[in-house]
Amino acid sequence: MKHKQIRSEITTGSLGLLFSTLLLLSNGVLAQEEPVQYQAIALNDTLTMLIGRGGNVAISAGSDGVYVIDDQFPNIADQLLVQIRKISDQPIRYVINTHYHGDHTGGNEALGGSGAVIIAQDNVRQRMSAEQFNQFWNGSTPAATPASLPVITFGENVTLHLNGEAAIAYHV
Repeated sequence: MKHKQIRSEITTGSLGLLFSTLLLLSNGVLAQEEPVQYQAIALNDTLTMLIGRGGNVAISAGSDGVYVIDDQFPNIADQLLVQIRKISDQPIRYVINTHYHGDHTGGNEALGGSGAVIIAQDNVRQRMSAEQFNQFWNGSTPAATPASLPVITFGENVTLHLNGEAAIAYHV
């Protein structure tokens, strides 16, 4: 069986943080003003990429169920769930967060509340659990709610074997 790899790159560099923060802020403002116009791109028989607001979302849906990689902003989680349901009406079993920014973890509470198990690298849970101060913006992001936190974490990597594929998240 051929395995496809989905890489999760967790970065903490200041330049990456700056660009991610700018994207988060610009998209966060827009997210409140109008509905998201998602574009679904089928990558193969089980894997779909959703282009929406903030980071892209990957959805694997097949005979073993559904898992999602990243889940956008909290205020558009309901719109994301509608899009996922267009791909599959099966329960969402897992959510993988690639990093702690709000456009990748914002839907955790909604998806976790619907029964999905949230998975992320150890540092993602650690950062989400505490207030984060950004020197560039001279401002803070509050700690995430307990319901938003990953419940399974990993150090170096984790692999999901679902829908005939292996999705491997790496800490780089």
